[in-house]
Parts: sequence; C-alpha cells; structure tokens
Amino acid sequence: MPSVYEFWMNAMLLQAEFDLDLATCSIRSVMDSVQKSSGRRCKRVVTTWQEIDVEIPSTLRQTPDFLRLAGVKDAIQLDTNNFSIRYDAKVKEARSLLKAGVNIPISLAPSKSYVEVTTGIRKTTYLTLLSTILTIPILILSWAPLPEHKITYGSVSLALATAIQFFVAGPFYSRAFRSLIWTRTIHMDLLIVISTSTAYLYSVASFIYVVKGAILPIKIFFDTSGLLVTLIKLEQLMSELAGHRAIKSTSIRSLQASTTLLIDTSNPDDKNTTELDVRLLQYGDVFKMKPVCPVVTDGIVISGYSEADESMLTGEAKLVEKESGSSVIAGSINRSGTVVVQLTRLPGENTIDDIARMVDKVTQSKHKSQDIADHFAGYFVPVVGALATLTWAIHFAAGKLVQGEPTGTSILRAIPCAISVLVVSCPCAIVLAVPMVLIVTSSVAAQRGVIFKSAEAMRVSKDVTHVVFDKTGTLTDTRLSVMVEDYIIGFQRLTGALVLALTNQVKHPVSSAVAKHLENKGIKPATMNDLKHVIGKGVEGMWNGELVRVGNACWLGVETIPPVQSLLSRNLTVL
Repeated sequence: MPSVYEFWMNAMLLQAEFDLDLATCSIRSVMDSVQKSSGRRCKRVVTTWQEIDVEIPSTLRQTPDFLRLAGVKDAIQLDTNNFSIRYDAKVKEARSLLKAGVNIPISLAPSKSYVEVTTGIRKTTYLTLLSTILTIPILILSWAPLPEHKITYGSVSLALATAIQFFVAGPFYSRAFRSLIWTRTIHMDLLIVISTSTAYLYSVASFIYVVKGAILPIKIFFDTSGLLVTLIKLEQLMSELAGHRAIKSTSIRSLQASTTLLIDTSNPDDKNTTELDVRLLQYGDVFKMKPVCPVVTDGIVISGYSEADESMLTGEAKLVEKESGSSVIAGSINRSGTVVVQLTRLPGENTIDDIARMVDKVTQSKHKSQDIADHFAGYFVPVVGALATLTWAIHFAAGKLVQGEPTGTSILRAIPCAISVLVVSCPCAIVLAVPMVLIVTSSVAAQRGVIFKSAEAMRVSKDVTHVVFDKTGTLTDTRLSVMVEDYIIGFQRLTGALVLALTNQVKHPVSSAVAKHLENKGIKPATMNDLKHVIGKGVEGMWNGELVRVGNACWLGVETIPPVQSLLSRNLTVL
C-alpha cells in the first residue's frame, strides 16, 4: 500500500507499527485491507481512548448503535453478542454505556485475563493433536514389519494423509495464497505449502501407479507429508506457547485489581459501598481501600491513614505513610489502614499501564539482528526453491548420465531429494527467534525490577562491566531481615514469645521479618488477647491482664536509651 511506510511487524506479539499518510487513505480502509490479506482480525491501538467490552443477549435481533453516542469513537462487533467500544472518558462515562441500549439489556463482557490461553493457541493445540492421531497409523503402516498389502495399506494412508492435508494444513494454503494475491509477497507459509503438497501429490501419483500394477523404484511415502505437517504444527504450537508464557510474564497489567469498593458521593450520609468492576470507574469517582489490598488505580487520599508498599515501583521495602492529600499508585499494596481515595487516573491509563507500555516498547522496538533476519527471510523462500530445483536437476542428471537409468526412473529418484531440501527448510524459527529473545529477556528483567527502554539498550547491556547508581539514600533489599538482636532486659525467651504473638498476625514487612526470625529460633508465640494494630506506630495487646506493646522507639518512648540510640544512628529500624 503506497500510503503505508516505515512498517514493522512483531511476529510474536502479532502487532504492527507503521506510519500512515491520511491524505491518501483512511485508517478503516487500511484495517480492512490488512484483515483481507492476513485473514486475522485487527484493531487500532489507541492509548488516548478507554476501551470496554460489552455483551448483549444473543436472542435479540436489534443491536445498539453505539457510534451515535457522544464520546464513542469506535465500536467493533467481536462476535454475535460481544462488542468492543472505545470512547473518550472525559466526554462519555463508562457506566452510562450500559444504559445506551434503552430497552436493550447491555452488560459487561467477561473480563480478559492476562494469563489465560488464547483461542488461537487452543485451535493450534487441537489441530496438532488431530494431525498426530492421524499420522501415527500412517507411520505404523509405513515402518512396521507388517505383511505385504500395498494397496490396502496405501488406501488407508491415502485417506489419512488427505485428511491431514486438507483439514490440518488447510490454513497454510489460505495464508500463502492470500499473501501472494493481496500483498504480492512470498511468505514462509508458501514454503510449507510447496513442500507438503509436493510430498503428498508425489505419494498420490505413486499410489496410482501401484494400483495400476506398475513397479516403482522407490516406496510410497505418505508418511513424509503427514509427519511433515505434524512437526510443523508442533513447532507452531511450541512457538505460540513460548510467546504466550513470555507475554504473560511481561504482563505488568496483571497487577491491575479487578474490583473496587465505590462510595456514593451524592449521599455523604450513606456509609455503604458498592463493589464495582474497575472497568466501570469514571472521573470523579471515590473508592475505599481496605488493608492488604492492591490499589486499583492512581488517586489522592481524601480521608483515612495507612501505609503502602510501593516496592513494585521504587524497590524500597520501607512502607510509605498515606494520609489526606497523599497520592497512591496503582498496583501498590495498601498494608494497614483503610483510606478513601479520589480517582485521578482511570485503569488503562494509570501507572501500571505506563510501566507496561515501557516494557511493550522494548518488544516492539527493532533490534539490529532483526533487520538481518527480516532481510534474510525475504530471500529465504526463493533461495530454498532454487536449491530444491538444483538438487532435483543434479540427481536427475546423475541417474540419467552417470548410472544410465531410464528417464522416468531418474525423475522419480530425484523428486524425493528435492522434497528433502524443502522439508529441512520448513521450520520458521528465523522469523520468531529475535522477537522471542526480546520478549523473554524483557520479561526476566521486568521480574527483577529492571526495565529496558529500547532493544538497543538491551543489546549493549552485554558489554556492561560496572553499574553506577545515582540515588539519594541507601540501596535496599525488598526482603527485610533481623540484623541485630539485643534485649535490654532479661527473660529473652518470654520477651521473644510476646513479640512473636504480636507480630505474627500483622502483614507489615518489619513485623513479618521479626516473626520469621523468632520462628526460625524455635520460639512459640504466647497467648495474646485484644490485638490492635496502631497504624504508623506498632501493635499492642493484652497478656495476663497487662498491656504489651511492640513498635517504633518514639511510640514506646525509648528513643533516648543508649542501646536504642546506637542502633538508630546506624540507620536501622528498631522494634
């Protein structure tokens, strides 16, 4: 298409990126052309619009005209009763979309999981199993030491191989010819079509000769075409599964919580909350965050006090205090108290998505080795075809001129040699190798808190020998541990049991580290009643009628004691 330039395709993520001259064509025409030439459903990726999937009953004949609604930018029918709607959240509110049908009941479609196996992978799995089941009998009839029944065995093999060729290998034919017709490009699928078709048609022709009573210099090999298709489908399945695992591990978006507790701001006296799917959040919403729950989206605390674990973003294990006016970050964990938050950014455009887009940018950026692979792949199919033809010609000439074979026999003996060249060249790893490396590398790095901003940065990182951190403060480990254990007063065993009883019920990182340390020493917790977590200070409870506290030095009033001052001077957290 002359209006498309600077095109790049990520074979693993099935995403394309290109520049488009809108003066000569429209985005819709390009999408229609891509769908027609590739056979795949495509949609425009827009980061400035919100997207929501809705469902209408399949029994209804009338479907809502979403495009007539103000703020709706696009509406795509995914299947019979599911629509994907893109809208401007500043113009159209999410919850109002469910009322757009007036008398037509509209509901949210099931949420998309970032870890579920896609429909495409399931289909590939079924086809691979079908091909395997059909190929095994062909292999047994071809390789097993069975009594001679060429026509019977050949008939069974022909039926099974034909089923494989049409039902399993069929998609390769449609993609290969669609690519030739619509884009005039030679695709890897064409190589698969040529090799499998040649092996299959040669076997069919050989079987016809056998039925007519002719004696062939070589055996019929339906097993080649069947086994070839099965191995190609197996390679395709392994590539799709590997890509799915890599994409799943890089999916920072899986940190996004699915529901939240919405507060009705129109009725200040109503203290009740409504559980709401986060996809229906809209600007102006206020939601409640309970302890030990992920923050659903970016916002500002308007009431309450708590502490948040933001290590997923900062790497710091120390909890961050949150009070009225403090900002909260999507994906972080609200640890201790309950807070009420005013939404500032919607899911889909919050911090989680900012990080995810940075990771996606790496997998979509082009590595130098990808240029080489793309360039080589463009010549790969023609070169393989030429080599197969040359192989056939050499073996034909050798049989005819050197060994003195008849012309027909030389042709028949040369064809399997040409097929072997095509068969060996079929795997498509060259197209998938570099994208797979980028995805896996960026996923491993993201899991360890490192985000590459480009593929080039990833490439040069292999030469890094030293790392310099420009950071104020200290570099910390997210896993806290007890560095010093010092009891100011006696009865260490009893003190340890009391501390363990107070800390093992609290999810605070400091409490968890102390509790784990004491449990590893074999200390058993004492019986504690009326436990109370005092946010930002510590924990208290009743033991034998006496109040026992564990917490920071200021709360306990011991910050002036010399042993405590010594530990505080070393920047240690004292409990």
